[in-house]
Amino acid sequence: MKGRFIFRTLPALIIILSLFTSCQKEISDTVGNVVPVPPSVLDSSYLSAMYIIESDGSVTDTTEVFKYIYDNAKRVTSVTDSEFVSHSLTGTFNRQYFYNGTDTLPFKMININQEFDPQHNIEIIDTTTTYFYFDATGKLLKDSTIQLTTNFVPQQYKIRNSVWNYQYNGNNLFGYRLDTISTFSSSGTNHFGRIERDTATLDANGNLVSNRRVDFNTITGAVTYSINSTVTYDDKPSPFARLSNFKTYALFPFGETFFNEMPQKNNRLHITEVNSNSGTYDEDLTGKYSYRSNGYPSQILIPDGTSPGAFEKVIFVYTSL
Repeated sequence: MKGRFIFRTLPALIIILSLFTSCQKEISDTVGNVVPVPPSVLDSSYLSAMYIIESDGSVTDTTEVFKYIYDNAKRVTSVTDSEFVSHSLTGTFNRQYFYNGTDTLPFKMININQEFDPQHNIEIIDTTTTYFYFDATGKLLKDSTIQLTTNFVPQQYKIRNSVWNYQYNGNNLFGYRLDTISTFSSSGTNHFGRIERDTATLDANGNLVSNRRVDFNTITGAVTYSINSTVTYDDKPSPFARLSNFKTYALFPFGETFFNEMPQKNNRLHITEVNSNSGTYDEDLTGKYSYRSNGYPSQILIPDGTSPGAFEKVIFVYTSL
């Protein structure tokens, strides 16, 4: 699920966030004032929740809520992503991680995407299972995914098998993915294949700074499209890099890549993605971050220049483990 959500008014959100005060946060309001917190809380640096808030200048809603759950070994066991439309919960995305013994890197991830289709008054549930393979140094070498998608109108089932293989050479990262998509419906069975090749360059901290992606049709061998990406970062720690599931994110940009959908040691400031089919996606967060005293971001505030008072905001909530 890759949506933007609509939630509650800002006063209601403040009430919700106040429940976290005893354990974690430094949150800025819309004009950048920092809410005072006890000194002991300032060392908290494990991401607990993330709120996406949008305002059109008159109405402020929370459009998306991420929550992070940890076990006693400080490993991420679940990430939930909830969407809201007109103050009502319409969909949830639950990502569960599984570990072997005391391993700090997960070997399996299960995504459960559940959304309500108001047009047909039904729940649609998609399930994706991914297995991860790392080398002795913790580098991701391969991930293998099976995705089951169900569409009831018309009745249709889709199975997608995706295998990524990764190679590293100094500051270069190479990826090769093979997708096989099988669709089953009353009209018959259809199979489609796709190959993706990525070549990326990393900076000294391990952040991806440039990438070229090329997709091929497995039957004809023809190039279906390509994406060229460039990325810049700040020099502050990313709240995602400390998470045990950090290396299970998509390693490469893939078109309209939001800030939380790529591994990053630092916080992304600017990304430009040029797609041969759909044009250019550009996101600039330069000057939009506020930081806590320990360097981690407290919020991203993006004013909307097309409407007075309109904005989009990301609030980070932290906890100590």
